[in-house]
Amino acid sequence: MSAPRARLRAPRRAFRGASVLLAATFLFSAAAAARIPEADRVVDAIARANRAANRNQPLRVDLLVRIAEGPVIAQGELETRPSGVARLELRGAAGLRERHLLDSKGRSAARNGEPVDDPRAFLLPIFLLQAGSGEALQGLLAHFGIDPGLLGLGLCGDANCYVLGDPVRTPPPFVVPWVLPPAIEEEDSDAAGDVPPEAAAEPASPAAPLPVVEAPEALPAAFGSFWVETQRFEPRRLRSPAGTRVVFGATVAFGSQRFPAWFEIQEPGQGPVRFEVQGVQPSRLSPADFSQAWLREPSGD
Repeated sequence: MSAPRARLRAPRRAFRGASVLLAATFLFSAAAAARIPEADRVVDAIARANRAANRNQPLRVDLLVRIAEGPVIAQGELETRPSGVARLELRGAAGLRERHLLDSKGRSAARNGEPVDDPRAFLLPIFLLQAGSGEALQGLLAHFGIDPGLLGLGLCGDANCYVLGDPVRTPPPFVVPWVLPPAIEEEDSDAAGDVPPEAAAEPASPAAPLPVVEAPEALPAAFGSFWVETQRFEPRRLRSPAGTRVVFGATVAFGSQRFPAWFEIQEPGQGPVRFEVQGVQPSRLSPADFSQAWLREPSGD
């Protein structure tokens, strides 16, 4: 009877191992979820932080521009509105003037009034820092390729951050589809009846498989993400679906507004470009000033 007992005990050992694996999976999911609030609560908290910093209005941001740690190569102004449009003008040596526009149709740029076919990603949705309501912020995130329903955790320098839009950092759900073999108790093995000699001579069957966990859905080919501190909900990083990253410096006071002291654009295949904030004030522009006509104005106007 030793061979049949070995065959019948194997499922029980597999059952025990599978139970441990299932418990570990559940505890990991529960522990991760216990530390992460619902995504819409974090979105609402970011909007409250934007209002508290007095950024939920059209703003003009005066800038100096450097390539990495090099000297200043340009100065300019960023005009950005909570509605989701922004424009950037940069002025460099020898009369160079470059303009960038970001609106619902995407990015466009011109250099001295001439269109630039493949512009640098100098203008990203900084207006995420200006949305004054959770609903408005969710709409802006979704429009620019950041899923507002995905929330995870990440380390951002010396702080912990909530990460919106990154499916890799989103913890698994509590319920994990799985399949277990039936539980066979050792004492039931003798109740299996007489085993024919030819069956007893057969080699023991392999142990029953461990739980089968369904593979997660395929990750999107490209996704954006938005990182904010877990304590003050201030911005720390932004990633576009195309892979361009923005790193934000510490938020400081510029008059009645609080705004990052600098932000750095890290574009794939390009050197980092740092924008140092010199001042922030309410914008005097109207929505009509964010147009292709402004982009194409000849140099000197």
